[in-house]
Amino acid sequence: MGCAGSSGKGQHTVSVADLRAQLQPLKRIGAYAGFDVNTGILYMGNDSIERWIRLNQEEHAVRTIRYAHKPSGQNYVDRPSEEFRFRIGKIVFSGNSNLPTYNDYQIVQTMGGSKRVTVQFTYESGEEAKPTFYLWIHYEIYPDLPVIRKWLTIQNLTDSAFFVEDVVIESLSLFAGREDSLQIWRCGISGVAEEPLPTPWEGGTSDAFILVGDTSINGSVVLGNESAGIFKHYTVYSDRETVSIGLRPTTAINGTEIRVPPSQSIDSPKVWTMLVEGNLQATIEEISRNTSRYIPLYSKDARLQIPEIRWIALETEWEVSIKSMRPGDLIAIDYDWNIEDLQTIKQISQRVHEGGGKFGIRLPIAEIDTAILDRPEWQLAPVPVFQWHTVPENHDAEEKTGQGQEETQQSVPPIVYCVLSDYGYYFAQAVKTLLDETAADLLILDRPILGAPGSLLKGCDALGHQHYTRAESISVIYQWLFGFADHLHREYPALRLGITTSAYGVEQPDAACLAHFDLFFDDPWVDLP
Repeated sequence: MGCAGSSGKGQHTVSVADLRAQLQPLKRIGAYAGFDVNTGILYMGNDSIERWIRLNQEEHAVRTIRYAHKPSGQNYVDRPSEEFRFRIGKIVFSGNSNLPTYNDYQIVQTMGGSKRVTVQFTYESGEEAKPTFYLWIHYEIYPDLPVIRKWLTIQNLTDSAFFVEDVVIESLSLFAGREDSLQIWRCGISGVAEEPLPTPWEGGTSDAFILVGDTSINGSVVLGNESAGIFKHYTVYSDRETVSIGLRPTTAINGTEIRVPPSQSIDSPKVWTMLVEGNLQATIEEISRNTSRYIPLYSKDARLQIPEIRWIALETEWEVSIKSMRPGDLIAIDYDWNIEDLQTIKQISQRVHEGGGKFGIRLPIAEIDTAILDRPEWQLAPVPVFQWHTVPENHDAEEKTGQGQEETQQSVPPIVYCVLSDYGYYFAQAVKTLLDETAADLLILDRPILGAPGSLLKGCDALGHQHYTRAESISVIYQWLFGFADHLHREYPALRLGITTSAYGVEQPDAACLAHFDLFFDDPWVDLP
């Protein structure tokens, strides 16, 4: 069998085998991006997805007008999107307004064949001789993931600092007009919630990502938020016609404030969206089985495997416990910074290592008994009206003898110190000394650092620390925590570093946490928002 053709001079026959031999195999196109000058559309995509963004210089606007799953042809954005939103003072800036002003775009190739698309804006207040700030919106698309990651950069061009509030990093008109058929599934490292939530909905403090599914088309969008701990916030048609990913609004308890110093720039946390096609229930089951795959770039299953730990109390006959230890066992103790226990801890560590085991320490970051450390100027200062203490487990309000009340009055609760005071430096040096003297293999950072136990409002309201407002202190505390973790990894490469629920502030680890810590431990005794 063959194909015949005529040139007018003769006939040549090409066999199917010849055709197959000459045809090159189809190659994956990878990530791509470009700009169509005729339509004013900035586009980006890969084999799985494609997104179109209209850049309108006349209206000074930027809007996503198409976000499609290429194999199925399904478009998830039926009308132009808001794109982003934030507030400085009383002025609200967004992609669908003339504030700020669109200037230019740039496309660069990054490592691994990814494409980064950056759109630049300028804001001029009219009261200044020079622009007030520059804004860059960054989009990053990868060759093999149906994911677009996004973040903002704001550069302060003035001589005074300002605060950025009510930050929405991604705002898309996903599933517009189909809100009634949507289901929302909260997803964390431990899997997907058993029951879906209806629209409208907002929240997600403890959720590494959210799955929004449309039962009528068997299509879903995964919303990911790489903000730290309590800052994560999602909305699905709750306050306006949009699905958004960003930071906790300022009006919420523990809302976010980002301070931009004069002549400096800050980056927002990264967020991401992923388009998923197929049966909704099958998608949910797949995410439940392989949750860590859906945190792009931070998918390290080893970080989620908590080792078996044998805990030893310093007050017990620890020599007996160590005698039954086998090589490879992980022995750990709780250390509350009482210097009188340090010699015993060093002895335990030495015995454990001599027996071929590994040694771990769990210690509080900032909650220290006043008998051990009493420096009032370093203390975290909560807002009093939002402060109350949790009731002790053995407290009996009906106890006639009053013994429980007397004990409660006599006990002195531990003090939480602010790591943004000089205490942060003091703590870092103390940890270094502890690790050098014990050669610990595992260090677990524990107990609250964002606020006093039982306090609804987090953050530090004290003066003289390395923060300007209570709300701003929360984000700076997280920055300190991540910087300290990175420092320990550099100084002690073999050290495994863990953090607990009470220290991190939410029930489950997220992308920000897993970028800096190896392990995440539950606290069964702690109450979280």
